Formats: sequence, C-alpha cells, structure tokens
Amino acid sequence: MLLIRTLLTFLLLVAVFSVVVAIVAEFGLLEPETVPSEIPDGSTRATVEWVYDGDTISVLLENGDKERVRLVRLDAPETGGNNTTVQCYGAESTQYLRSLLPVGSTVWLERDVSDRDQYARLLRFVWATRDGEAVLINHAILEDGFAFARTYGNDRSRADLFRETASEARDRNLGMWAACPAYRG
Repeated sequence: MLLIRTLLTFLLLVAVFSVVVAIVAEFGLLEPETVPSEIPDGSTRATVEWVYDGDTISVLLENGDKERVRLVRLDAPETGGNNTTVQCYGAESTQYLRSLLPVGSTVWLERDVSDRDQYARLLRFVWATRDGEAVLINHAILEDGFAFARTYGNDRSRADLFRETASEARDRNLGMWAACPAYRG
C-alpha cells in the first residue's frame, strides 16, 4: 500500500511539473530574450516607465535605477512642460513616441559622447524592436516628421544621416512639416 501511495504521489508531481513547464514554455518564459544583432554592443537594456514628451522618456535600468533619458540628436516640439511654450505638433510628437515606446516595453540605450545634459538626463540613442527587428527610435521620429535634427556639443554620431532624414521628411511634407507652416521657414 505504501509503495502504491509513493508511486501515485510521484506520478502526480511529474504531471504537475509537466503542466507548469508547458505553461511557462507557452509564454516564452524559458527562452532568454535575444538582443537583435543591429543593437550596438555596450548598449544598456531598460524598461520604459513613461514618455514625457516627443524626445524625453523615463526608464528603469536593469540595476534598478530610474533615469530620465533625452533622445540625442533630435529636438521635438515642446508641450508646455517645465516652463516651456507649447509649440505646434508638440502633443502629436509626444503621442507618436508613446506609440513607439509603450510603457513596459524593452529598450536599449546607446551612448554617444556626452553622458548627461544640463538637466541631468541621460543622453542616448534609443533602440527598440518592432516585429522582431531593431529600430533606432531617434531615427524613426525624424523619418516620420515628428522632430528636428539637432547637434549639441560633441554628440555628432549619425549627424549626416539624421540631418538627411529630417530633410527628406520636410521635403515629403510629413508630420509637423505639413501641420506647422512656421517650421518650413
């Protein structure tokens, strides 16, 4: 009788363990997250906590630190926060960045030259994945006409690409370039 009870207990534990493994595998919890090869070595993995405006986000780093991040090499229209004047297409630029980086999404932060700006925000290129492919978010914002290309200080990586991309968006009358005649000069 004891042998049968032990055998049944063992079989029950095996069955429960099998079900748990199947559930965990179904949700992909056993597979390590793969970093797309396009994301530069040395980039820091983080989780998006909030999008403040079209060029500033808040993230939680893997070490538990919370940081504000300014997307380097671009300048989105202002939304009126931090004593700034509301600018044409500021709200749309913010909404666009929120659509690219929903709260809880994984991003990778790539440093250019400068570490922080005068407001103590990290200055970074921000990478994310969309449909399994790496996307440089800073570039996507410019490409779709939601920000200006800017160069500050020594941060000049991808300067030509970003300037060219913003110019093409302007020429194609995309985003803010269509909605805000004052930006066209």
